Amino acid sequence: VDMPMTLLRASAILCFWSGLHDASAAGSASEHDRSLSQALPEYHPHFDTTPDYLSIASRAAGLRGNPGRLSDNYYLVLGDWGGCGANNGCAFQQGVAQLMSDYVRERKRLNGNSTLLFVLSVGDQFYWHGATKERFQTAWSEVYAPELRDVPWFAVMGNHDYGNNDFAAVCPHVMPRFWCDESNAGSAACGGARPYSTEKQSYNCNQLDSNKGGVGDAMRDNYHMPDFTYYYTIPELDFELLAIDRNFEGAFPASLGGNGIWDGASRLKEHCGSSEALGAHLKSIEIASMRLLTKRAGSSRHKNVAIISHFPDLFARGVNLRDEFHRLREAFGTNANSTTFNFYGHEHSQYCDSFDAGQCVNFLTGGGGGCCSMDDGAVGFAAVAWDDASGQQRVECFANYSEEPGSGRACTMPRQSVTSQSKALRPWQLLEKQCAFTNDNPRCPNYQAAHTAQATTTTGSADADSAVETKSTYEWAEETGEVFTTTTTSAAVAGMSVFTGSDSDAQETATADAETAAAFAKPTAKQTRTTAEADGGFSWVSGSKDDLYSLLTRIAGQMFDKEAVQQ
Repeated sequence: VDMPMTLLRASAILCFWSGLHDASAAGSASEHDRSLSQALPEYHPHFDTTPDYLSIASRAAGLRGNPGRLSDNYYLVLGDWGGCGANNGCAFQQGVAQLMSDYVRERKRLNGNSTLLFVLSVGDQFYWHGATKERFQTAWSEVYAPELRDVPWFAVMGNHDYGNNDFAAVCPHVMPRFWCDESNAGSAACGGARPYSTEKQSYNCNQLDSNKGGVGDAMRDNYHMPDFTYYYTIPELDFELLAIDRNFEGAFPASLGGNGIWDGASRLKEHCGSSEALGAHLKSIEIASMRLLTKRAGSSRHKNVAIISHFPDLFARGVNLRDEFHRLREAFGTNANSTTFNFYGHEHSQYCDSFDAGQCVNFLTGGGGGCCSMDDGAVGFAAVAWDDASGQQRVECFANYSEEPGSGRACTMPRQSVTSQSKALRPWQLLEKQCAFTNDNPRCPNYQAAHTAQATTTTGSADADSAVETKSTYEWAEETGEVFTTTTTSAAVAGMSVFTGSDSDAQETATADAETAAAFAKPTAKQTRTTAEADGGFSWVSGSKDDLYSLLTRIAGQMFDKEAVQQ
């Protein structure tokens, strides 16, 4: 067929995400692999795709006859904030909340038309183990000022949100609280006028929207999580939000619920019936998330895109969602002149991971104050506004950058400036409390145990198709079976350790040694995981993502040769 290579690439990518369930069971997979793939349900997100159904644009400055200009509008982004009420000390979160309020008020004082449109949250909203009605009050409504809570918040789940307080968020079919299907697809909970899906899907998650069974009642009406993955568009601002859940790659099993399926997420495993069923459900959500990203890359034309997820690339096989989205847009031929910002947390600081056209585009914004370090790292949030001339979003304030340094508007402060104001708990006392609930703090002794994998790797031959035998050193290996296997790699992955096995196996990236854990440096070399053809797996090379299409020769049935694909 005489088709452009970009179209073939795009088609193969979409086929990959649509057919991953079948692919995981292909070939001569092991019995364990086949049982896991058979248990892997397809997840069907339900949400309203009607553009701007919350009428955010009706309040925007310079639109619909409202006074002001496009640049008067802005939004805020933060993550890892829900510490108050969690035996975690509250000073950090309260300090960031006050900084946010000061920013909004000062911006309004300097410009009467200044308009906060919405707030984005990148996960770990409710330490230590997920949302409850009480936690919505103590960690959200009682912490953030009315000028912050009076606008919509859009959130995604973090690893702590999948914890014992919200254990039925996974495997909801076991004990459904709510469900969507064709019969109620037109309801507000299941999609309204334009539902994303009409397939049957059950729900039982405290943090989802209250009309979907979420807790909190009217108190949390402006707190939105219509599904675990979703998108929201505001055509009048040429804006699209993509919410992506990567907790399977980033947290399962060792960091789910903060400290793993044997502790902070033990009730999730019990609820699902096995670790395999729990992993299968999380994986189905991640597949649905990446399928959504792929579809939006192929159909969206908005020039302002914000992507929110919880994990940096380091915790998700090096896959950068912004790079992935742009590559897909190029493949689909929809790569209009756009500004895409990628926001994530999990690491509890404020840092720009990369720049493009002179401004930050990959934002580590996990310094919301809920957890965890006692060092000199920054806490804060990001502020994004619009440019009057181009209509594109621009960074207004992030980390140490402020567009107007003399304006008095700050979005970042040293962590020590918060602790110096708190007399309730000394740093070492707070650290002791934190270590009992999380594997996320490098100063905790359990951090190293959870993030360092020591293993022996034996290969049958140098042949790329030969099987790799691995043995786990984690205490939970015997309990969960050989499906969770680890290997310590050599310099080829620049000191990073990755889980191996077929793609239906649980995955997690971890630091390989104490020096890497202490430095927590971003990887400079490609992180590689190769599975044997005999195990029904495939080769995935991540890092720069230039080798993404090496997957497609297998997925697309040898549609085109390797050299052509990589070109």
